[in-house]
Amino acid sequence: MAMSPEELIAVVNGLKNTASSLSDSLTAASTNLSKSVVALSSMTKGSNSGMEAIAAVNTAGGAVKNAAGSLNSLGGFCEEFIQNAQQ
Repeated sequence: MAMSPEELIAVVNGLKNTASSLSDSLTAASTNLSKSVVALSSMTKGSNSGMEAIAAVNTAGGAVKNAAGSLNSLGGFCEEFIQNAQQ
């Protein structure tokens, strides 16, 4: 059974809202990871394994930040679709 245009718009709007919510959560997680790097830095000065941990947390933080950006883009595409579909 095919979806009506209104049903499709509702589904895409739900996707947009989910993407926005996830993006907000990932942005907060990225901020927390950045704060963790600062704390780790002060606790592990001079330690090779500490430096490796800091690098890993930095890498994870960057990946989380990129994911948040991708979700923001998805939300924008959803909004554009909704606007075009309502015309």
